[in-house]
Amino acid sequence: MASDSVFYFVTLVRDRDKRLVLISAALISAGFAPLPFGFLSYAALMPLIVALSGKGLRRGFQLGYLFGFEFSLFALYWVANVTFFGAIAMVFLHSFFYAAIAGAFAWLCSRNRRFLLSFPFVWTAVEYLRTQSQFAFPWSNLSYTQSYYLPLIQTVDIWGDIGLSFWIVTINILLYLAWKSRRRPVAASVPVLIVAGFLAGALIYDRGQGEYEADISVALLQGHFPPDIKWDWEIRDYTMRAYDSLTREADARGVDLIIWPETAAPMYLVDEPDYYHRIRRLAEDLEAYVLVGTLVLDVTPDGQRSYYNGCYQFTPWGQLQPPYKKTRLVPFSEKVPYSDYFPPIKQIDLGQSDFAFGDSLMLFQHPKGMYGCLICFELAFSDLARQFVNRGAEFLVTITNDTWFGRTSGPYQHMQMAPFRAIENRIWIARCANSGFSFTVDPYGTKHGTSDLEKRTVVFQRLGRIGAETFFTKHGLWLPKLCVLATFLFLLAGIAVKLH
Repeated sequence: MASDSVFYFVTLVRDRDKRLVLISAALISAGFAPLPFGFLSYAALMPLIVALSGKGLRRGFQLGYLFGFEFSLFALYWVANVTFFGAIAMVFLHSFFYAAIAGAFAWLCSRNRRFLLSFPFVWTAVEYLRTQSQFAFPWSNLSYTQSYYLPLIQTVDIWGDIGLSFWIVTINILLYLAWKSRRRPVAASVPVLIVAGFLAGALIYDRGQGEYEADISVALLQGHFPPDIKWDWEIRDYTMRAYDSLTREADARGVDLIIWPETAAPMYLVDEPDYYHRIRRLAEDLEAYVLVGTLVLDVTPDGQRSYYNGCYQFTPWGQLQPPYKKTRLVPFSEKVPYSDYFPPIKQIDLGQSDFAFGDSLMLFQHPKGMYGCLICFELAFSDLARQFVNRGAEFLVTITNDTWFGRTSGPYQHMQMAPFRAIENRIWIARCANSGFSFTVDPYGTKHGTSDLEKRTVVFQRLGRIGAETFFTKHGLWLPKLCVLATFLFLLAGIAVKLH
């Protein structure tokens, strides 16, 4: 291992391409929360583009893989807090997406230099296609580097977060062209003016922070139970007493909805009669709607068991609505991808769970409006939130247990996804986290009442109902899909050039 590290640093010093790749990976990573350097992403890919210039498919693939590996280490190191071996598998496989981008782009440019303009299309296509598999990890979408710039990301209500990635890569290409033409000031000024026009257009599109009617009062219970305590079965009773106390504190304020975080009830709740009836009686006594994150067990007539990460809503009459079961699972943490299709894979032990995928997007009924619940990792999927809205959700809730991440970049990166989902659909979102951050988000993307990290508290805030349907809500990820088609046509054109 030591010799491998020495070899890497020796080749890094000697190999110009590897140095450029490292610079790009570092600059892109600096744009992800909690670091405030998202503006660097407008030029961060330029060193990578320079490194790929004049390369073929094989060398482009190698440099792209190196970029993905370094970027993953810099920006996603915190995954090791959840599962060390799962993090290794994630970094290893996650890097292949960037290898595909760089390999395809380098191959196209080797056919014809005009294919330089294919880069935004190829990048966006791969980001989109990545979400369509069980390896999906859209946490690292390039668009999230802009999470602190609310005025600049309002256009995601047109094309979604992946569509924003397209424009960031486009800006990189334009600035690269300006750099290439630096000895010809007039020619260099054209792409710079186009970039200025893009940014000005985004600011003009920004309508500013509006006045939103908010008449739904919510209480977000942040219990702050560390993982080594939370899943200790001997103290489950203490956990439930703590949430009982927080729930009564919340009800004293007369709220419309009380929300417990992901797996706040660390058990298969319906199969634990004592705890199940305790929460049911609590909802009845307080005459409150209580959303509870927990685990769900389904048993088929032939005895086959399926385990889910899910949530239930208890009504003031003690009724239990059917659960929502998480439909998007964290690869190598909640499930090994495609292990249901290849059973021997289930024997691989990376310290992961083995949950099943939920198969429906169920809405919870509430007098103030129907709502959907995104569980943890699901917040990263723009199209999933959109599907909830199209099914009739009038506001959204997201529950999570970010305690696994500790005081790393993880909780900050996860938090910054919520404004994107709110803006894309112009909808209110309540976020309840076991250890923070808990808050609400308005349709402009502004967070309200953000709690402290690793603190037991109750956040009291208000939500409103969804307004007019956005272009993104109606048409979804139309721009990324067009990029998939464009990439296919670029590749066909590259083949045609080679044959010619």
